[in-house]
Amino acid sequence: MRLYFKKGILYIGLTFVIIISSCIWNFISIPLLNKEGVIGYLTLKNFNPWNNSIRYFFFLTIPLLYYLVGSYLINKDKIINLVDLFKPYYLKNNDFRFADIKILFFIFVLLIFFDFLSLDLKTSPIDSYHLGDQLTPGINYLFYNNFWISSFLGRGSDIFNSLLAWKTFGTETIGSLQFVKLITIFFLKIFSIIFVYYLIQFFNFQRNLKVIFFSILSLILLSFSKFNDEVNYLTDRDIFVIIFLIFFIKCFNSKKKIIFNVAITLVSFSSLIFNTFDIGVYLLFVLFFYIFYLIFSRQFIAFTSIILSSLFFFIIFILIFSFSEFNALIINIFSVIRNIDLLHGLEHPQPFFYSDEIQHGFRASKALLLQLVAGLLILTSVIYKENNYSINQKVFLIFLYLLCIVSYKNALGRSDSYHIKLCSDLQSIIISFYILILIKNLFDKYKFINFNKTSSLIISLILILPFFFKNLNFENIYNFKNNATKFIYADDKEFLTLEYQQNISKIKEIFKDEICFQNFTEDLSIPYLIKKPTCTKYLASWLASGITLELDYIKILKIRKPKYILYSSPTFSFDNLNTQKRLKYVNEYIVNNYKPYKSFNGFDILSKK
Repeated sequence: MRLYFKKGILYIGLTFVIIISSCIWNFISIPLLNKEGVIGYLTLKNFNPWNNSIRYFFFLTIPLLYYLVGSYLINKDKIINLVDLFKPYYLKNNDFRFADIKILFFIFVLLIFFDFLSLDLKTSPIDSYHLGDQLTPGINYLFYNNFWISSFLGRGSDIFNSLLAWKTFGTETIGSLQFVKLITIFFLKIFSIIFVYYLIQFFNFQRNLKVIFFSILSLILLSFSKFNDEVNYLTDRDIFVIIFLIFFIKCFNSKKKIIFNVAITLVSFSSLIFNTFDIGVYLLFVLFFYIFYLIFSRQFIAFTSIILSSLFFFIIFILIFSFSEFNALIINIFSVIRNIDLLHGLEHPQPFFYSDEIQHGFRASKALLLQLVAGLLILTSVIYKENNYSINQKVFLIFLYLLCIVSYKNALGRSDSYHIKLCSDLQSIIISFYILILIKNLFDKYKFINFNKTSSLIISLILILPFFFKNLNFENIYNFKNNATKFIYADDKEFLTLEYQQNISKIKEIFKDEICFQNFTEDLSIPYLIKKPTCTKYLASWLASGITLELDYIKILKIRKPKYILYSSPTFSFDNLNTQKRLKYVNEYIVNNYKPYKSFNGFDILSKK
């Protein structure tokens, strides 16, 4: 009884600590450091984007430390010695095999396939910025035969998405790029259920209960990635994260640890190059701490395998791409890391106590609360001795939460509803998993139902079939080949409004004799649409804000001497800050060396004086 009283005090105190952590949110503030003079929404407000990260760190750390210390004081004898986490771990016998879910797995794959075939493949007007930052790098490569040397990227995967689509289908169209993104989501779904299988296998569930939990958690992850939704918890960019986690689980649950250590290394570096910069950096961040764990736990063979595979990857990269491309890539990555939050960051809302004027406050509060709950659940699993978690399971959970924490950096950088939801995937997976563990514990304690193989399969099918049947469209399935062909090979005009087509025609006519297209707007699709490479590598000019990049931009302009410049466009600009405001040095050079040439429908074109 006395122990329950102490625990009650602990949880009441935890509630107050969370409230206090939220209350001090706005009091944490450091001055803006902006030596490069980058111009963005936050810099104009004199707000340092690192405030978001520091506030986030303290909001999570204070309650977690309070809970850790409080649990130790109450249950000192039941708390694990943290040194034990660095002792060699041993494989446990596991009676859950792929054969147990083989039928369900193939049913999942079949239904995902039919869900894919049911897609309504119709053309619609594109987002010129977000699709343009994938289309235009592809055009630059086709003309210049360079990757990062000819395209300064904001995300990272932009070149390879378009080139993969065009090479696969033998046509340079918007439809082919869009279709490859759908295929990527298809494989993301397949890898998601593979990840769930290994996750459920790794932990301690009754065998037939694991079958049902495999179905439930698979359905949850599949609901996170939908083919036609613009805002998902899991998107095509997360496929490397899921693959990484599949191999990472096997690092703790397989005798062939060296193979899987090599695999997570290659996936991390591959993500940096072929996926987005941010995902690659987050995976390498986790890999970095995992290397230290291997050193302190004296797993030197595993440590050596990661170092050697990293060296191997670097050599292969140089042989394929060249050292010049490597140098351009490194400059690109570090420039984005240094400047991106200054360029398009937003202030993250204070959890729980946000004002009505603050947008996205509710979603941000929910995301942070779920992040904290996920941390408390994992901390409880790790620190207590007698909770049926092995050392390797505890260590895996720690690294899973580390990835969850660092992945939220995107929401701390761009704190709008879209990015907050994108960064809520791992915490949602963790909490869903622990809900299943709670259900498992209740079944173990009260013996509600004694599941056998047949009943587990029947219950799983009852859960799975309604989830998919609502999306099936038998007419689209029957006509899929014809629909897909029309979509992939559709004329690009079908993805543009009539007004936009007319504007592109006028721009194309003006630039018809030019060898390149100089774009000073956020209308990034135009170089692709008129089939001209950009004159500078800064295809998204606004990313070059800051004196160092701007001077390089001006240097290239002086060398290339473009006759015309698309100076403004009626399309959107981030935070209502157009490129002219963001790149003051480049803009000054353009104004001094170019004059108005032609204006129509919000487009302004300048010609050289």
